[in-house]
Parts: sequence; C-alpha cells; structure tokens
Amino acid sequence: MSKIEVDKVDPQSGTTLTLGTSGDTVSIPSGVTLANSGTMTGVPVPTTGIAASAISSGTIATARLGSGTASSSTFLRGDQTYAEAGGGSLTFLNTSTGSNVSSIDINGHFTSDYAHYKLIYSLYAATGNTDSMCRIMQSGSVVTSSNYWYAGMGMYRASGNTSANNTGDNGADKWLISSSDNTADSQYPCTGEMILFNPLSTSQNTTMTTTNLGYNSGSPPNAIRIWTFGGQYVDAAASSGISFSYEGGNINGTVRLYGIKNS
Repeated sequence: MSKIEVDKVDPQSGTTLTLGTSGDTVSIPSGVTLANSGTMTGVPVPTTGIAASAISSGTIATARLGSGTASSSTFLRGDQTYAEAGGGSLTFLNTSTGSNVSSIDINGHFTSDYAHYKLIYSLYAATGNTDSMCRIMQSGSVVTSSNYWYAGMGMYRASGNTSANNTGDNGADKWLISSSDNTADSQYPCTGEMILFNPLSTSQNTTMTTTNLGYNSGSPPNAIRIWTFGGQYVDAAASSGISFSYEGGNINGTVRLYGIKNS
C-alpha cells in the first residue's frame, strides 16, 4: 500500500474534492479525529451514514429533532412533531398562595389556547365568622362594582341534623362561594373547584360554577356543602384573572389554575 504525506489537498479545478469512486471504502483508523469547522451536506440515511452512537458528547438542539415548539408541556411524537401530551383534558398553568393576605389572585394566565378554566382551591380565613368569596379581574385590577349575580344551594350539617342551605344575590359586588360563617382553623379549610367560562370573551359575560365544602366556626365546626353558579350581567369585557378573599379579614390558602383543552 502506497502512502502520500501532504499537509493539504485542494481540488485541481473548481471547488469540489472527491475522495474515491463509487463502491470504494474510505477507512478512518481508530484514534483518528475528524475536526469539522464547516458543514456536511448530502449525508445518507442513518443505515449508511453517521451512526447515532458516534454522537458521544454535547446536546442536540430540540429544533433539530422535530417541528413545532418544544417545551416542558410537549413531547416529540413518532412523526417528529412536538405536541401536547395526551391522556388528559387539563393543562396546569399556575399556582398562587397567600398567608394572612387581603386576597389570593391568579392574573395574566388566560390565553386564547383555552376557552374555559378550572380552579382548585383550599382556603381558610385569618379571622373566623366570615364568608369566602371571589371577584374577577380586568387588566390586572379587581372588579368591585355591583355587576355580579350568583345563587347557591346545598346542605348544612348541624347538631346531628341535616338541613337545606341556600344563598343568592343580584347586583352584588362579588360572587359568594360559601354562605355560612367560615372557621379560621387551618384544619377545616374551605375547599372546592370552580369552572370559569369564557373569561376572555368580549361578547359574553364571564360565568362560573363551583362545588364547595366549607366549615362554620362552631366547636366542633359543622360542614356546609354548597353548589354555586353565577355571572356578570353588565360588563362583557375580557377578564384577566380571578381574586379570592373573605368578606371580613385576610385569607390563607392555595389556588391552582388549569386550562381546559378546546378539543
């Protein structure tokens, strides 16, 4: 086998240099390093090209793996497209917590990706004998004008007896989600879930439904199960968020926001 020792090989003419002829094998011995500062074009399919095992360091950019947007909420499908993970209709968006604050707000997380939203909450009052409530937010500010309506019904357990419990108002300045005085004991929080409908719509009023369990300030406290529905009847402006609070005193707790997929 003959051997040629040179420092550089250039094409005789033009800008293309060909190594060997079709059917030939170009052997690169073990221990040889190919330092590439340019680009590679026309690489064959993996069965005859560069083996994946040859990539032994660094990280391949996600944009090189597939089309679409790679994020913490997407995965790479078999057709090399990034998509939301299947198996559920809810997408977690945000958590807001508060300790002895005037309100717990979730704001700025409504997008055109979702028409409706679910909120899971666990709250208790800083001072007992007060009711839990919520208001919508527009452009980051809490709406306190008297354009809310709501109605609630449920069951009240007291002194070993069960009786009906109901509440409602028209032209109120909030949505009341618990109609009996709540305890300030963290062991007995006001818990529930809310479905918020069309908060970004400018042609439909924002409406909501809740399923809620609260406790009054008795000793021991009595449970109050309330189903609430409500809406706005004046203002059809887009809502930017929602604010939870108590009618009297501060609030403690956590609110989690989920987007409900459109399809």
